Amino acid sequence: MPRRFRLLVDVEPLKWSAAFRRLWVGNTLSSIGGALTSFAVILQIYRLTHSSFAVGALGLAQVIPLLTVGLLAGSVTDAVDRRRLALITGTMQTAVSVALAAQAFAGLRVTWLLYALVAIQSAVAAIDWPVRAAMVPSLLPAEQRTAGLALIRLSFQVVLVVGPALAGVITAAPRLGPPTLR
Repeated sequence: MPRRFRLLVDVEPLKWSAAFRRLWVGNTLSSIGGALTSFAVILQIYRLTHSSFAVGALGLAQVIPLLTVGLLAGSVTDAVDRRRLALITGTMQTAVSVALAAQAFAGLRVTWLLYALVAIQSAVAAIDWPVRAAMVPSLLPAEQRTAGLALIRLSFQVVLVVGPALAGVITAAPRLGPPTLR
């Protein structure tokens, strides 16, 4: 590669490996969806309770399962087929997202259910993240692994910006409007 292009992102892994490309695109889109879901739950809890404490308690509902399940996630990742485990955790995360959407559309005003679903989602994510990260080396040759991991990191950084920005745009839509303060 010419020297003048070395500061740009190396997208060779995306060109070279269809499996890595699918993983990267899937992770990016899933992460943006996760960011939108997180924002929606925060907004829903606030609108139900009008309590900053209740919104902050979502952090506990996320971190406790993340830490407890996360301690075992590495061992589980090493002991089972990673592709199969990624499919299982992806399906479970989809099911939790469907449950979150269903309870919102049903108009349920049950905060404990939101906390429980967030805790389940966090526990599943604690297994899902290491599984997907551990898949990268098996999808790319040694000389492309660094670039592949850099692309995964770039995707994460993009999600940190795009997810909340998109959530803000959606929330600003006339039908949703800003949160009501009481």
